[in-house]
Amino acid sequence: MSRLAALILALSAGPALAGVCGAPADWQTLTPEGSASFQAAMALGTKPVQVGTPFDVELKVCSADNKAADRVQVDANMPAHKHGMNYEPQLSKTAEGEFKATGFLFHMPGVWQITVSVYGKGAPSHLSMEINVP
Repeated sequence: MSRLAALILALSAGPALAGVCGAPADWQTLTPEGSASFQAAMALGTKPVQVGTPFDVELKVCSADNKAADRVQVDANMPAHKHGMNYEPQLSKTAEGEFKATGFLFHMPGVWQITVSVYGKGAPSHLSMEINVP
């Protein structure tokens, strides 16, 4: 076996590589809106997300200089319809830089945008990801 083949085999057999903030590789990286000093990755508790079905998300937040977030908020809206959810998700801290948001519920199909706002020293960071709900 060639060295390249052995390396590929070893990498594919090992644990998933870490993504942003040390999150598992299958988590979604959120996109910063403008300049952001924080990064975030998110895992959806229910895949695929369906209309009228509550779901939770896990969230990891970090910064390049290892500063902690003072406050984190999560929300979701439909940009095309210019409205949000009928419910307010509850965010709880599970560890340093790790959070769980419960109570998301998308009440109609279409493109939804989940937004995470991170407040610390300096300007807040706003990050988002889109989900197409059939």
